[in-house]
Amino acid sequence: MSETYTCLVWEPDWVSIKLLTGRRLTEAEKLKYTEEYREKMFSSVGESKSLTHVPWESLPKRQSDGCFPGTTNCAWILSEEEKGYYLGLEAGLALAEQNAKDRAEWEAERQKEAEDQARERDLRGVQWTTTEKIIRDEGGKTTEYLHTITIRGKTYRFTERNVFDFGRVINSPDQEGMATLAYVWQVFSAPAGWRTVREMEPDEREAYRLVSKYGKFAGSDTRM
Repeated sequence: MSETYTCLVWEPDWVSIKLLTGRRLTEAEKLKYTEEYREKMFSSVGESKSLTHVPWESLPKRQSDGCFPGTTNCAWILSEEEKGYYLGLEAGLALAEQNAKDRAEWEAERQKEAEDQARERDLRGVQWTTTEKIIRDEGGKTTEYLHTITIRGKTYRFTERNVFDFGRVINSPDQEGMATLAYVWQVFSAPAGWRTVREMEPDEREAYRLVSKYGKFAGSDTRM
């Protein structure tokens, strides 16, 4: 029976690195290949183990010992010490990736908890109802939301839209113009451009801030 080898196999077309047990070709098998490959080719005699985390920079810095049929690849015969190195490298990098993923999930959960707590504080004592209707603009159908917010007995209404090729717009059916993050109402006219109509009163500012932060289109991309 032919001697078997543990080989490290690199398939550059598939960006794949794996361990594969192989043997050299028998004399009969060699006849299937050109003379160039008869002494280089390995035949697989076992299952492969993918090393999905091992970078190609870690490949042996020596001439390969041959290749396996089927794909473009290079194969290196590994010693037991080298095999242990690559298995350890794979395990270490996989563990580091999992730890990073777990850390990111933990941080995302903590961030979500902090955001939920902030939202609860912001909306404490606030009455907020929202209705919606379908409207059309240059981009087709979209939704317009009407937020009715009551703070300390004062009620304010804001419409919220994601205008095609422009972005999020917050208006009010009770006020001319568009609300801005500077807490003013502005109107546009040519050729003068934008001008401020008035500043928002304190509770109105808070109501607008809530819509800006928690409205339906908060964080949405501009419709294009």
